[in-house]
Amino acid sequence: MAQVFRLNERWPYPLRPSEYVRRQIHVSFQEDPVAVACRHITGLSTLVWGVDYPHPEGTFRHSREAIANQFEGVDPVDRAAILGGTTAKVFGFEIPVAA
Repeated sequence: MAQVFRLNERWPYPLRPSEYVRRQIHVSFQEDPVAVACRHITGLSTLVWGVDYPHPEGTFRHSREAIANQFEGVDPVDRAAILGGTTAKVFGFEIPVAA
């Protein structure tokens, strides 16, 4: 990056690096309290939760408990985004709105 700035004296691309990350990178996790705690830094659009079924290193058979533990006290909007909303957007799925 230092080379890019020396040659151009400024960032030469239309978006900031953080905007490219938020637009193009998605990180999946099962049990990672740091990912949840840092969601305000990384942005919700980068985080997706998954059970990694049927692999034994995932949360399969204990997913509800893992979700309850990791997302305790997390804003419901943030929780919904990480648990499926972001994935739905990435793949173009429509999520029905509860009435």
